[in-house]
Amino acid sequence: MKILITYASAGSGHRRAAEALNEACAELGCAGDVMLIDVLDYTNRFYRWVYPTAYLFMVRHLSLLWAFFFYALENKAIFRIANKVRRVINQHYSKRLRHLFTSLNPEYIVSTHFFPTEVATHLVKEGLLQSKLMTVITDFGAHNIWLSDKTHTYLVASELTKEELIRKGVVPEKVRVTGIPIRPLFGKEGDRGQIASSLGIAPDRMTVLVGGGGFGVGPIAQVVETVLTDFPHVQVLVVCGHDARLREKLLPLSGRHADRLRLFGFVDNMHELMTASDVIVTKAGGLTTSEALIKHLPMILLKPIPGQEANNARILTRRGAAVTCHTLKKVREALKKILGDEAVFYAMRESAGQLACRRAARTIIEYVLRGGNHEEGA
Repeated sequence: MKILITYASAGSGHRRAAEALNEACAELGCAGDVMLIDVLDYTNRFYRWVYPTAYLFMVRHLSLLWAFFFYALENKAIFRIANKVRRVINQHYSKRLRHLFTSLNPEYIVSTHFFPTEVATHLVKEGLLQSKLMTVITDFGAHNIWLSDKTHTYLVASELTKEELIRKGVVPEKVRVTGIPIRPLFGKEGDRGQIASSLGIAPDRMTVLVGGGGFGVGPIAQVVETVLTDFPHVQVLVVCGHDARLREKLLPLSGRHADRLRLFGFVDNMHELMTASDVIVTKAGGLTTSEALIKHLPMILLKPIPGQEANNARILTRRGAAVTCHTLKKVREALKKILGDEAVFYAMRESAGQLACRRAARTIIEYVLRGGNHEEGA
């Protein structure tokens, strides 16, 4: 086994990034030397359930507590203590994963989540694993939890991400700016007219895509109602994800606005929905925002979760590709400005295009296949 690509299914972004890397391997003709795994499949049933469930519960219902832990762990002293506790817990629940790593002993472990990196790090320190560890950070910020002194290379979203890692003590040679890996489908130009026809919408009408991530986190129903009420010339596509209650809330609106509203559950054609859209209202996850950048979509980032989403939103807003909104009033104002002023609309599209990294997944795999040579520069 040459390359082991790992992720943890705590949120969909880490999985999507890993799948993009796996697809890049297939494009480059090295699929036979690659294995893709969800590391939580190699933990016990309780840990596999509690790991993503606890995260989702906290960001939905205890966001302030989540923010406290997130920012507290940016303190070096607190992080050192927490890391010791984390190591004990992870070692207890990851015995099967440790065995998998040592039995495969791949040349490279490419991780889109910090959990497999942490487990592999201690195996390397114990002399039980000789793999080079490649860490793909799937947000625009770089939290302490991603750091490992045994990581060979960090593959990051932007120069700002690299600068943050350097401030945290990572040597510049260990950081390469590649962009966040996105499935190749997003880099392909689609025919908006054909896609709009297949979705049952008008191809020449301004279209707003609304989504809350894979689990519909956020006040999505209120946003949709606001768009339909205040912007009668706009049609709306809504991705409800796994949130059945959200879909039920929106069904009455769908009946009243049958010509302007389309509802979707968990989709595998987000690239088409983005191609058919002009603006996206979404959460500030690293993968979704990177996909929107490739499609040059102006973004309205809705109530970012304190922590990684807030960092993503801050960077994307600073670079002119997004507007961050914490209230429905601000969403309304942002839409009015973006949809009503062509100069603003096209300026945001241009900013998004400048930040987009279409070939990130391929760039990462090509780098790995070359042996991760630091001398080639970032």
